[in-house]
Amino acid sequence: MNWLSKTKWAASCLTAVSLLAWPSDSPAQSALAPPPVLSVLTNVVQVKRLSTKEAERHHPVRLRGVVTYFEWNPDWQLYTAILQDETGGISFSPGRTAADALKLKPGNLVEIEGISAQGQFAPEVRGTGKFGSAVRAKVLGPAPELEPQALTPEQMANPFNQDEWVEVKGVVRRVTSRAGPKASGRVMVDFSTASGTFRAIVPTQTAPINAPTNLVGAAVSVRGVFAGIYNEKRRIVGAHLMVSSLSHIIVEEAGADAAFKMPLLTASSLMQFRPDMSSRVHVSGVVTLFEPGSHLYLRDNTGALRIETPETSFFRPGDRVEVVGFPAFSDGAPLLLNAFLKKTGSGPPPKPKTITIAQASSGEFDGELVRLDGVLLDQLKRPENVILMLQSGDTVFSAHFAEGAAKTNAPSLMLDSWVQISGVCLNQFRYSPEPRPKPPQWRPVSFHVVLRSPRDVTLLREPPWWTPERIVWGMGLLAAAIFVVLAWVVVLRRQVTAQTRVIQQKVQREVLMDERSRIARDLHDTLEQQLALIGVQIDSSLARLAEAPALARKSLELALAVVRHTHEEARRSVWDLRSVALEQGGVAEALRQLAAADDDAQHKVRITTRGEPRRLPVLVETNLMRIAQEAVTNAIKHSGGSRIEVSLDYGSREVTLRVRDDGRGFDPEKVMPASSGRFGLMGMRERAEKMNAVFALSSQPGQATEIAVTVPLTNGATENTTPTS
Repeated sequence: MNWLSKTKWAASCLTAVSLLAWPSDSPAQSALAPPPVLSVLTNVVQVKRLSTKEAERHHPVRLRGVVTYFEWNPDWQLYTAILQDETGGISFSPGRTAADALKLKPGNLVEIEGISAQGQFAPEVRGTGKFGSAVRAKVLGPAPELEPQALTPEQMANPFNQDEWVEVKGVVRRVTSRAGPKASGRVMVDFSTASGTFRAIVPTQTAPINAPTNLVGAAVSVRGVFAGIYNEKRRIVGAHLMVSSLSHIIVEEAGADAAFKMPLLTASSLMQFRPDMSSRVHVSGVVTLFEPGSHLYLRDNTGALRIETPETSFFRPGDRVEVVGFPAFSDGAPLLLNAFLKKTGSGPPPKPKTITIAQASSGEFDGELVRLDGVLLDQLKRPENVILMLQSGDTVFSAHFAEGAAKTNAPSLMLDSWVQISGVCLNQFRYSPEPRPKPPQWRPVSFHVVLRSPRDVTLLREPPWWTPERIVWGMGLLAAAIFVVLAWVVVLRRQVTAQTRVIQQKVQREVLMDERSRIARDLHDTLEQQLALIGVQIDSSLARLAEAPALARKSLELALAVVRHTHEEARRSVWDLRSVALEQGGVAEALRQLAAADDDAQHKVRITTRGEPRRLPVLVETNLMRIAQEAVTNAIKHSGGSRIEVSLDYGSREVTLRVRDDGRGFDPEKVMPASSGRFGLMGMRERAEKMNAVFALSSQPGQATEIAVTVPLTNGATENTTPTS
């Protein structure tokens, strides 16, 4: 049992006592009691578990442990020292002078006393003086070699490993050196681990600095102090190992040159059982695809192989290479990590295997160079790469170019083109624990293809001209054309309707002018002649009045008859002339004014309207007024009634005129024929037929008489425009 085991029980007791003696945080006790006395911290874990606030309270610290790292840096004029006890490692300040350091060196068993403080990241131990003062240190002698903590890949970035004595395994990738301004320097050893790349820093005071190149390619165990890399916000951004000497880099397997002399294994046998499965292996094959600094894919006679390598030297498809690396578990093709490559020859590029989508999805060709057909669904061009989305049958898959292969000369293809691609098929697997239908195993769920260059994409058939997008555009254009045609038809209809209305108005105006001309001719041919006849009869009567009174009387009676007839003709002519009231107020207003102008009609005629009165076409208004005029005249002259009702009923699609009297009535069958000498009813019927109206007559001897005219109205006949001359 070493000294660490002997002091473990004592350290545990001191820890329990210090926790029991820890001052209470109660506000009442703090107000009444004096400031508590801080307990002495006696192991590293007690110090490292202090918060930043507690560490700055400067707890007294007394530690015993082994110096795992000690370095004097003349460039910074500062000593760096790490102490490790049975609970962990911590940084302490040995001072700035050789006298303060007391000749400390790695491997010493020492006892230090100081106070807690907050370091750059984790708590540390400093002297009780001003900033940077040395702790009180006592060298107790050499200590047995410490057993380091082996870090797993998951523990590589754990910040709590700060200042811990650890061991990391890996393969050396590079060894470099860097000299300081005062002859100090460092040797940097970069090595690959299962979780990434790590760096070991070894201080040296020798000049010149000689970097050991024999370590490159060797599998090593590196022992040193875990040191985090932090930013100004005390956040970890990386880590490395501080190694006291090159002797702490232990070579477990020879370098790459020696490993290339091992027996060759086949790709299919890598993951089969071997007594030394954790050891490096030596394989060879033909390169199918190479992504510098990332992956290399090769194939031998037994199968495909994936290789993760930071190698940047260019390898072409068809080159024969030998590879040394560590086999790793993979759900698809075998995988080699931390690999070194050596070109042994060159040849023509390998030919891809033509497979189906079902074969690509099965996982059987994972890592193989294959050829597939598919329809191009989309082409995503990104700054770092180009991705093709393809479909074959019901399966959609992606293909992307190898890093840097298509940044400048990516193919430009039309969507929906039928293409053929060649590249490395990579499957994604998922572990299926279900025992049915097969035993639990990794099963493929999808795949994608890595293309070597733009030449790996071949256009087989261009897309049909009638693509869905063009069909949509064509249908849109056709719909737009139909819409334009319909709109043009509507416009034409409106123009035709307007022009028809103008023509109708012109025709109606011409008809009205013709009617006025006819009335003027009637006035000339009838009234003027009748007035001349009256004058002649009166002159004749005056001449015969003294000699033949009887003949004079007959002449005067004849003149009186002519006057009455002339009065009737004048009244008819006045009604025929369209009044101003008809022009301005419509049929109802014109009838009211004409009735008011006649003494007989003024006392007998009553005019009423129903619905919303509105202007009607000229022809309709004129004919309705004439029919009403004729009906009222007949009722006044022949009915013997005392009341005549004239009504106008305005409907949405028709207008109805009714003229009803309370006179003696008549037999329509005797009056309607032309032989009766009554032409008024026939004229009313003819006017109704001109308007396509329905004419109805209701009368019997001894009963009232009613005349009804119903005129249908079209859409364009609901408004009257007064014609202009």
